[in-house]
Amino acid sequence: MISITLRGDQLPPPGLTYPNTLSAPPTGATPATPSLYVFETNYVQPYVQQGSFGVEMELAKDWSVGATYLVVKGTHLTRSNDINLGATAPCTYPISTGGSLTVQRFPTTGGCSGGLQVRPASHFGRITQFESDANSIYHALALTLNKRFRQHFQINANYTFSKAIDDKPDSTSVLPGNPGDDLKLAQSHSGFRDDRGLSDQDYRHRFVFVDLWDLGYLNNHQSGFVRYILGYWSFSTVFTAQNGRHWSIQTGGDPNADGNSSNDRVPGIARNTQSLPRQVSMDIRLSKDIPIFERLKATFTFEAFNVFNHPNFRDVNSNPGQGALKYNFTGGTFVGPLASFAPANPKDLFVATYDMPSGGSAFPGPGPRTLQLAVKLTW
Repeated sequence: MISITLRGDQLPPPGLTYPNTLSAPPTGATPATPSLYVFETNYVQPYVQQGSFGVEMELAKDWSVGATYLVVKGTHLTRSNDINLGATAPCTYPISTGGSLTVQRFPTTGGCSGGLQVRPASHFGRITQFESDANSIYHALALTLNKRFRQHFQINANYTFSKAIDDKPDSTSVLPGNPGDDLKLAQSHSGFRDDRGLSDQDYRHRFVFVDLWDLGYLNNHQSGFVRYILGYWSFSTVFTAQNGRHWSIQTGGDPNADGNSSNDRVPGIARNTQSLPRQVSMDIRLSKDIPIFERLKATFTFEAFNVFNHPNFRDVNSNPGQGALKYNFTGGTFVGPLASFAPANPKDLFVATYDMPSGGSAFPGPGPRTLQLAVKLTW
């Protein structure tokens, strides 16, 4: 299907009326260049290999410690790749503040001087091919400390030290020209060695602490008043801390002329070399059962999310989802460094905290401090 966009004044008199149709495109109308989606001829299904080894031992009564090593390897992962591009050639451009950068640039009518994009299949725009040559590897060491629930108390603590590397696999980019989809694509279009780096899902350090304290010591106290006021309470906390998400130092303006201005990194800088500030959150829950009748009870609950209101940044502010723009390529010059890349307050480089405790963005995480009360009747 080829789409055509035209204005009302381009329609032949008396205009377009139902059920009349056009026998030919109106004069002056320019057909849009279609894009195609295809699978490579030797496409194979992706697969994952996983192995782990763990030990656990009793530390004391009710206490245990454990250690687990985990490796996960993804092979023949799917990626989307524009194959309607010519061979690259090196082009060197000046930086507005001094120096220069060399880019491997795809063909344009004016060569390194710019101009219109030249595609081998000139009647088409992007020809996106689903390929199966992406790979990933994940190594992790997980340490655990557990106290089983006894004497009204339970603890579970986990620390994970890990590293994830990939070459930017993705199979969900299906809207050419859409910034949200374009940023998912690898910058390279062959070889992909330049895109091999820390994964978007790499979180080097992660610590989670969970405890439950059942304050049921007085549930069976002989005094009904004491039992009613001080009995049937429970208290729990969840503390989470981890590294922030990785991001890349980028440039706007599509300097490599591949038709995608959302995924260009500054030449010579690897992918995902920077990280957002760490994410920290502590949630608490306090509840009490209140017997009313023999078969009726009320449960009062108080919950607080991100008690310390720690700012957990979810993204950078100049190219959300991918990286921060250091330069903007325009008129054959890398303009910058941009003021937004080095603000007076370093935290202004990042997007503020999440909208809600459950996330609400492409990178879920703890939101601002949220308090809630609830009463539940059970019969």
